[in-house]
Amino acid sequence: MNYIMNTITFKKGVFKTFLFTAIILLLSVSLHSVRAQNCNAPAAPNVNWSGCNQQGNSLVFSDLSGANLSGTNLMSAALVYSNLSGANLSGANLRNADLTNANLRNADLTNANLTGANLTGATLTGATLTGVVSSGITGTPAALPTGWALVNGSLVLPPLTATQSQVNTSCNGGCNG
Repeated sequence: MNYIMNTITFKKGVFKTFLFTAIILLLSVSLHSVRAQNCNAPAAPNVNWSGCNQQGNSLVFSDLSGANLSGTNLMSAALVYSNLSGANLSGANLRNADLTNANLRNADLTNANLTGANLTGATLTGATLTGVVSSGITGTPAALPTGWALVNGSLVLPPLTATQSQVNTSCNGGCNG
């Protein structure tokens, strides 16, 4: 009987230690995430400006590759010749931003606002543009993601080609996929 009681007490102790360690680990990860955002940090690769206000800032020739700029206000910012490759710009406000010759390869621009942005010479190869808001874009980008086009100042996916349209209508509603 003593053996069983000692085993139960030991297991309770191990569980309490495990639970305490797990709580401390979760708190440290949460606090690290909060500390990681630094709106006053200089422009640098992998900087975390998530949700920061960088409106109107001059970030010409900045290396922001891999940066977390999700939800960041970059309205009217000068990002000329900046490296934003692999950056997270989801939900960012890039309204009227100057992205002339900027490198946006593989950047995530999901739900970003590019209204009135200057994309002259910008490279967007491999960028994610799902839900992007765009109108009044000026300039011609050097490259866009596969399937995307700039039409009358807006980034759009082109309509179905004749071949795709023929495939879709030749099924008469009976095709799967």
